[in-house]
Amino acid sequence: IRELISFREKATLDENQRIYDAQTIGEKRGIQIGEQIGEQIGEKRGIQIGEKIGDLEARMVIAKNLLNKGYPIKEIADITGLKQTQIEALQKENY
Repeated sequence: IRELISFREKATLDENQRIYDAQTIGEKRGIQIGEQIGEQIGEKRGIQIGEKIGDLEARMVIAKNLLNKGYPIKEIADITGLKQTQIEALQKENY
């Protein structure tokens, strides 16, 4: 009977260890997946922000060129999509 009880206790301990190991592996895998998703989202956001900055910079360069050619601020705003105040600020920087 003692051997049977000892065997049962060992089986219970082994099962508990397997459950613990499975939980640990599951947690680690969940963290890895979460990190990968986080990196993908961060990269996507970074690209979007970079594209917006690049677009704004390009429009600012165009506006500067148009200012240098003597275009009216209103017309530059229509062409570039920039606000008139942004173009006026560029004009002040250039002069």
